[in-house]
Amino acid sequence: MNNNDVMSDILLRLPLKDLVGCKCVCKWWNTLISDPIFKLNYSLRNPQYNISGFFLQKFLYLELHSKLLFFPCEGRVDAAPKPSLSFIEDDKGVCIKHSCNGLLICSSFRCGEEDRKYYICKPTTKQYFPLPNLECRTVFGISIAYDPNRSPHYKIVSICDSYLSKNHRQIKIYSPVTGSWKPSGKPFTVPDEDMLFNRGVFWNGSLHWIGMGNLALRFDPETELMLTMPMPPTQRKPGYFGESGGHLLLVEAYGPLTAGFDIME
Repeated sequence: MNNNDVMSDILLRLPLKDLVGCKCVCKWWNTLISDPIFKLNYSLRNPQYNISGFFLQKFLYLELHSKLLFFPCEGRVDAAPKPSLSFIEDDKGVCIKHSCNGLLICSSFRCGEEDRKYYICKPTTKQYFPLPNLECRTVFGISIAYDPNRSPHYKIVSICDSYLSKNHRQIKIYSPVTGSWKPSGKPFTVPDEDMLFNRGVFWNGSLHWIGMGNLALRFDPETELMLTMPMPPTQRKPGYFGESGGHLLLVEAYGPLTAGFDIME
């Protein structure tokens, strides 16, 4: 066992907040902590974290910049940290498009698709990276596929317009390994015109999308297979679609003053 192994074993035992601070101690520690293998081992050793709070992105049509709010799960709201994405250098400001296991996809705020820039970022370390141009006219949705317990690498999946027709979509995948976007398969026909590609959820190794009808879609970024999933035959009124506690949840609310929820798990 060499010095790197000994130090890595010590660093693996630290709480996450202390570990991030250790990156500033010296170049050696920063190199060890930044290593993808170390990150994977740390995630496997520390699989459970208590949720400290929730970020809420708020903006109105006439506002020039979005606003981030933070709601802690415990403690006083006035003691919550001041959330900010100002470390991302974009003259137009940025807004959040998707989140997954500590990573965010952000994009330029209030601009056309031809001028829009996309970024992958990690707010806890204030690191970000601009993504290559998607080269499409319309981006219907962009999502992160990332499970640190399985791999240190993430993938980004975008749903773009297709040259075939307005009812077709083209999937494009970005991998940090290749550093570029690539088309995934052939363009596919949208089964539901109201498919909510801008509300994708990564769960159990796949990205999931729901629509307003009786079908949902599931896409595996590794096999690049798209599958349809049946839904209850009723008009969708999604209030929340996401992952919690290892489960995929859809919460629907009916009526303006409803006090109950239909939750599908």
